[in-house]
Amino acid sequence: MLALIGIVAMLWLGLTGKLELYIHPRYVVFTVVMAVIGLVFTLASFVMAPQWRDKHTHDEDAAPGTLGQNPASPSLTTSAPDGSAHAASSGAPGTASRRSRRADRGARAGAARSGRARRVAKATALQLSAAAIIVAAIFAMLVLPPAPLSLSAAEQRSVNSSVGSAPVAPISDEQLASIDTSTFTVKEWTTYLNMGVSAEFLAENPVDVTGFVSADTNDPDNVFFVTRFSITCCAVDASPLGLAVYHPNWQNELTEGKWVRVRGGIVPNPSAFSTETYSVVPTDVEPADDATEPYVF
Repeated sequence: MLALIGIVAMLWLGLTGKLELYIHPRYVVFTVVMAVIGLVFTLASFVMAPQWRDKHTHDEDAAPGTLGQNPASPSLTTSAPDGSAHAASSGAPGTASRRSRRADRGARAGAARSGRARRVAKATALQLSAAAIIVAAIFAMLVLPPAPLSLSAAEQRSVNSSVGSAPVAPISDEQLASIDTSTFTVKEWTTYLNMGVSAEFLAENPVDVTGFVSADTNDPDNVFFVTRFSITCCAVDASPLGLAVYHPNWQNELTEGKWVRVRGGIVPNPSAFSTETYSVVPTDVEPADDATEPYVF
């Protein structure tokens, strides 16, 4: 049942275009196809399970009678001198044997009824538990909208910790001259800054980026990051990328976690405490709507 809920939730996210909040877009089609295959196998298991359960129950009901059955054994007799047979034991052995068999049958029937009652109670409990899980899952899918990673996740992971973790080849002036920075996001700017681009390139290419606000912990009064999450595979490996913005007393105008659009130029960072080499000196900072695509890939 939990597998079915997970599969249905995944398909619902795929149909509503929200699956990209959790995985890289290049894996969406693959994930949906695998979810459909999983749905087929899960529904097939639901069809086959009652048949297996009925067979298993039948075997359990039949087992006590088979194990407890005492085949009727012939009465021990002795031959009289006149050739007639008489019972070796005194009393009425036939009557005692019948009573014993009736007692055995009654005990087996009682055990079978007790076993069936336990199975019914267990099945009822499982059904109620499954119903509660389904209701909770439906409530979560319909009432609680899918949400992207936000400030709380960024605070748990160091901003720009993934930048510079691998060596980056320097870029030539000829290559820089052919680059159009008008569509650069936070990811491209942090990547090119890590390459060590020239001051002339930065002076000639103003910044226009959007992201949510997160404080620079080394100088929270004067510097904040325009932050976006970069995803390689899924939300588990998401890493926050931030472009430092030098804006003294920014807390008087902005709120952490809110989305903003920042325009300005990149210069050597004026902050005496921030560890960021460069920062944006903004010409304009304005509130922005949450991005329809909150991640950069």
